[in-house]
Amino acid sequence: IRILSLDPHDCLSPLAVQAVAAVPSSMLFINVSSGDKSAEAKSLYLQAGLANGILLRTEIDTVTGQLSDTRTRFLGTQPPKLVPLKIMGKEAMMALSSRPWVGYMQEGRFTLTPISYENLSYSSKFSSEQCPEAIVGVAQ
Repeated sequence: IRILSLDPHDCLSPLAVQAVAAVPSSMLFINVSSGDKSAEAKSLYLQAGLANGILLRTEIDTVTGQLSDTRTRFLGTQPPKLVPLKIMGKEAMMALSSRPWVGYMQEGRFTLTPISYENLSYSSKFSSEQCPEAIVGVAQ
């Protein structure tokens, strides 16, 4: 995984490189706040679903682009497909592998929770007047 600069004076120059154990099949950036309302500190995370069923989460320094605090979690036998969501007004994600998972911030920590539901092939967030935060999924 390579992080490239979009600075007009140094466009597409490499900022950071992350070695991974398998080919990435899906990637998603998530901006999350720590939950501390006084400071409202935000962090940028790169989520990568790998072909071997592992979810890789790496924090990205928003100034330098450097990668740190990489964590991994085995989600299932299929490569995770990552879908952006909003949960309680905050950025979150759904990872679709051999079982669906939801990733969100809770009490200042990123939490991954399996959903007790059958295998979903596709999912998307949607919003309506009656239901401001919802998920629709397709099981095949």
